[in-house]
Amino acid sequence: MLEQAMERAKKALDTILIYFNEDKESKKKVYLTKLERVLDLAVIFYEKYDDQTEFKSSYRDVNKNEMIDLVINFTDDYRFKIVNNKGIYKYVSSNEISQYIWEEQMNIQAMITSLFNSIQQLISKKSTKIQSKNSQYETDIKILDEAINNLEEINNISIPEDIKKI
Repeated sequence: MLEQAMERAKKALDTILIYFNEDKESKKKVYLTKLERVLDLAVIFYEKYDDQTEFKSSYRDVNKNEMIDLVINFTDDYRFKIVNNKGIYKYVSSNEISQYIWEEQMNIQAMITSLFNSIQQLISKKSTKIQSKNSQYETDIKILDEAINNLEEINNISIPEDIKKI
């Protein structure tokens, strides 16, 4: 019994030692590079598929217990604006926001989930608009076909030319 407890303690210590011996700067660099790439790809997506000048994705950071608005701006000198629930905001580049997220140890999963939910909403909104346009087109074609049929039927009725004089 004591041996098992000692073995678990050694494994826990090994895990702790591995953590402290890891190359934290290397891990940080990989994290920042990947996060910056995600943010840059999000900007490319919105620039490509939306005509708005600004896009906002809000999420609750459970680590900090605050709401964060991630605002992507397409027209000004900055790319991102971070707004917290205290009204404090900060304008930053994709590199700077990645650094901010890393330093503040923000909940990246919540942010990415919120980002993808916003992308899904945009795609759904555009899909609904396209379906509505297609439906309107189909309705218009049916009305035009009916009008053609009715006018052809009326024109095929034989009425004397004298009707023009009445």
